[in-house]
Amino acid sequence: MTVRTLALAAAALAIASVVSGCGGPAVDASCDVEGVTHDVEHMVEEAGLVADSVDALRCSGDWSVAEVTVSGPGADPVEETFIFLRTEAGWVLKAPELACDDAAGLETLPADLRDGACPEQ
Repeated sequence: MTVRTLALAAAALAIASVVSGCGGPAVDASCDVEGVTHDVEHMVEEAGLVADSVDALRCSGDWSVAEVTVSGPGADPVEETFIFLRTEAGWVLKAPELACDDAAGLETLPADLRDGACPEQ
């Protein structure tokens, strides 16, 4: 994971908490947006990035997938997808290559969240 990816994930989750309060149709009401935001909010400030919009936030069990448009100083907006797993320590950003690989021997993203979140295999 790069610092940029972690920073973008933090920005995505911070803005997701605002969007979920608006009850937008792209935000799954079962998501613990407040909890995710709490665990990553400090990264948003340090990253200097802006989450322009949360295009979707989907959850299943302990997994969350956020689709976010982000931008930074002097950069065009970019659409990014972030996968998170809730652990005892809080929300953990997961690499799609591992979260979507059933053969890796790790916990994997549920089937109902894989569309658009996992690299084509």
